[in-house]
Amino acid sequence: MRHGPAHTVTVVSLSILLGGQSAPLHAQATFNMDLLEKNDHLPAVDLQRFNQQTSQPPGDYPVSWQVNGVTLDARKIITFRQNDRGQLTPCLKPEDLLQAGVNPAVLSQASGATSRSCPELATLLPGSTINFDFAHQRLAMTLPQALMTRQARDNVPSALWDE
Repeated sequence: MRHGPAHTVTVVSLSILLGGQSAPLHAQATFNMDLLEKNDHLPAVDLQRFNQQTSQPPGDYPVSWQVNGVTLDARKIITFRQNDRGQLTPCLKPEDLLQAGVNPAVLSQASGATSRSCPELATLLPGSTINFDFAHQRLAMTLPQALMTRQARDNVPSALWDE
């Protein structure tokens, strides 16, 4: 039985259509805990955190700290915690924000700006943004100029002067 070119095109089109409609298969990465040496004196290790692509543990990280595109400190140690969305967010102390150039009058009016709390920067200083690049250990903050202390360009704070 001989089929014409129209039949061949229909079969090819149908196979492409049905092949493209198949649902993608995703396998969950698992780790066999039996491969680890078990120690009854230590708690069990939870490896579920490492199954998520963007999950880093909270803690203290040395970062290159940038404010409005200017690097303030290349090796600043900042404590990070996980926010409600599971992302790392920095716990900035009032001293850190003063070092970043935030006006002390603005900081004193900000609710939640205590050394014990760890509020989100956008709620503490409206209009500000923060981005933590974990791979490059870079913390980039953008602060509105209205919240900043007016300083001459390339000003060195007196606390950093060598006397």
